[in-house]
Amino acid sequence: MPTPLDKLLFILLYLKCYPTYDLQGLLFGLDRTRVCRWVKILLPVLEMTLGRECVLPGFVE
Repeated sequence: MPTPLDKLLFILLYLKCYPTYDLQGLLFGLDRTRVCRWVKILLPVLEMTLGRECVLPGFVE
């Protein structure tokens, strides 16, 4: 993804709506394996920046 803003939008949309990798790929012009890679890269960065863990809908700690 070209800009930091694109990356932020990508991971925030993923956390807010929790779309399938196929839908996320369609929205951002990526294939599903690349979406999976970006989620694994960007989620820890966002959590480190916020100073807390981001929990997806339906997951209870």
